[in-house]
This record gives sequence, structure tokens and C-alpha cells, in this order.
Amino acid sequence: MGQLKQILHYIQRSQHKPTLENQVFNIASFTGGILLCVMALSNAFILTDKLAVIIPLIVSLALMVLFYFSRFQQKFIIAALLAIPLVYALSGVMWLINGGQSGSIIHGLQIFFLFFFAILPKKYHIPFTVFHLLSVISLYLIEYFHPNLITPYSSREEQLTDQIVTLTLSIICVYAIMMSIKRIYEEKTKEIQNQKEDLKELNDLKDKMLSIISHDIRGPLGQLKSVLSLVADGHISKEQSQDLLKKVFINVQETENLLDSLVAWASIQLQERNIAIKEDLIELKPVIENEKNLFLNQIEQKKLVFSCQVPQQLYVSVNTNVLAFIIRNLFSNAVKFSNPGGEIQVSCIEKDKYIVLSVKDTGVGITPERLNEILDLNNNNSSTRGTNNEKGSGLGLRLCKEFIEKTGGTLHVESETGKGSTFFVSIPKNHH
Repeated sequence: MGQLKQILHYIQRSQHKPTLENQVFNIASFTGGILLCVMALSNAFILTDKLAVIIPLIVSLALMVLFYFSRFQQKFIIAALLAIPLVYALSGVMWLINGGQSGSIIHGLQIFFLFFFAILPKKYHIPFTVFHLLSVISLYLIEYFHPNLITPYSSREEQLTDQIVTLTLSIICVYAIMMSIKRIYEEKTKEIQNQKEDLKELNDLKDKMLSIISHDIRGPLGQLKSVLSLVADGHISKEQSQDLLKKVFINVQETENLLDSLVAWASIQLQERNIAIKEDLIELKPVIENEKNLFLNQIEQKKLVFSCQVPQQLYVSVNTNVLAFIIRNLFSNAVKFSNPGGEIQVSCIEKDKYIVLSVKDTGVGITPERLNEILDLNNNNSSTRGTNNEKGSGLGLRLCKEFIEKTGGTLHVESETGKGSTFFVSIPKNHH
């Protein structure tokens, strides 16, 4: 059954993105061509008229040609319109040589009508219906006025056999078409469900971003506006304005970090599923030094001891921007939650196919409950303020976890309240 479905799937598909009607025509024309060959063989044993063998073979070949044009040349409408006179001409001939209205062709004509009516565009419905009625009425009139043109069955056994064969072949053809339609319907349903899930994810992403923007960006901008207003109006002294501007600078820097996180988060959320982030083979220590330089002012203000025990010429396989983003956020977190005079240690070890980078601080630590919250992308709680009342969004660590997992690594945290935290990032050493 599974192999049959695969065969039907190949037959119905086109080189372009086919419509439902296109796919149904593909499977019907192919299946019809095969069944007409079978009918020709059966007629060779049942009927004595050579036309009952030759004509189905000719029409079978013609249907295969139309299948080719629809399936591989993207000419579905032309193929369908050409198939109509072909099929009805065959039906007319078979009507004459297969017993007329006492034969099985009348049942086939009803199936043909339903089939073509279903796949043709709406503008062809009325012309085709008129064509069908004229064709059927013409056959009845020909038989009524010229009964000598009808070749009767030679026996009741011959009539019964023809009826059974035609009914069986019709059922097989209808079954193949219905299986095709069912498969297409299931695919469309799955596609719609995936689109629904994608829309829900995008809507959730939008809600989270709006919530963060309204909560974490409006505040610093309001403070900046107030300070600039005071300075511009001359209501504060030069010394006071310098002190306030330093605080504003910190707020602006924190807001910039937040925007970087939001942009990075939105970018990865909008990527197609299961698309891996491009990897680079890069040296680890220069990236650490570059990211450390971004925090020199904060390290100096808190009088922190920063040590790096990462050797030179140590390479990892990871996207450059991803690695920089992860290290930046780990350093930001360590500086933010370190007490004045504390220490930050950066080191690494080789473990199997990974380089395990650790960033350890002697800060306030994180409770297990809070750690679960900040690593959960579905959690929209804001972050905890730092030891100097530094503000953040709580997005950084969540993104670090998601980014490193997309590159085949892991993020692990060990923390004890009041004693500090250590973040372990496992980064692949070589390209996958």
C-alpha cells in the first residue's frame, strides 16, 4: 500500500506547483491509459470486432501523450480539453460495437461527465454540459433511428462478461482518483496546520517583543528625555549634568544591548525550521578578548578582577556572530551580578568533540526557580536588576541557549545563591 501511494504521488505531481484539478487529471489520464490497454486485451478475448481492440489501444496511447503534456509540460488545461473529444469519440465507437444502450458504455459516460466537470475551470462548465448532453442524446437517437449500426452481443454470457469487466475497471479508476484526492487533501490539511502553527508562533513573538519594548525601552528613553530637558533648560549645574549623563549613558548602553538581543531573537525565530546556522572554524581567544573590551568601563567601575585562561590557537566550529553574541551575554551577565571587588574567571577544557567554555563569577548567584525562568523562551518575566541596579531584558541567556543548541552545542549553569554562578558552553571543535 505504501509503494502504491508513492507511485500515485509521483504520477500526480507536476514540475511546477500543481492545482488539485491538475493532479487529479494526471492520475486519471495515466490510470485511464493503463486500463484501456487492459480493456483492449479483454475485448480481444470477449468480442470478435477488431475495432474493440484497436480503438482502446489508440486512445490509451493518446491519453499517455496528454498525461505527458500535463505532468511534464505544464499544459493541463489544453490536455484536459483535448481529452474530452478523445474520450467521447471512444465512447461513441464503443457504444456502436458494444451493444448500444444495453452495453456498459452509458455508465462510463456518466463517470466521464462528473470527472471532467470537476476538473475544468468554471467558465467551461456550461459548454461542456451542453456537449455531454448532445453527445449522449445523439447516441440514443442514432440507435433509435439506425439500430442496424449497433453491434449486439452474441450471447448473454458475452454481455455479462463485458459488464463485469467494465464495472471492475471503472471501480479501479475511481479508486485511484479518490486515493489521489484523499492524499492531496491530507497534504493540504497538514500544510494549513503548519501555517496555523507558524502564525501562532509569529503572533506570540510579536506579543513578547511588544511587551519587552513597552516595558524595557520606554523607561530609558523617558529618562533620557527628562535629563536632556533639564540640561537644555539650565535647571541643573554642570557637575550634576555630568553625573546624570553618566547614568543616562549606562541606560542607553543597556537599551542598545536589549535591541541587539531583540533583533537576534526575531531573526532566529523567523528562520525556516531545521535550517542550520552557518558554521565557521574560528579561534576562540581573540573573540573573548574583543568581547571583554566592551565591558572595560563596567569592570573598572566595579573594580572586578577579570582573568582569562583560554590558550591561543584553540579553534571551535561555530558561527562567528553566534559565538560573539553568546560570550557577550555571558560577560554582561557576569559583570551585572558581580559584587564590587569580585572576580570573573574565563577558562576552557576539551571534552570529547567539544570545547567547554566556562564563565565563572563570584556574584549574587541564581536560585533554581529563577534559573528555570530565565532559560525558558516562553517565559516573559523581566530580568533581575544587577548589583549596581543594572537593568536588562532577560532575553540574553535564553537566546544563548537557543543559539548554541542550533549549532550542536549545549548550555549548562551551576549556581549557588550568595556565592556566584558558572556558565558552561559546549562548542563543537570541528565542522559536522
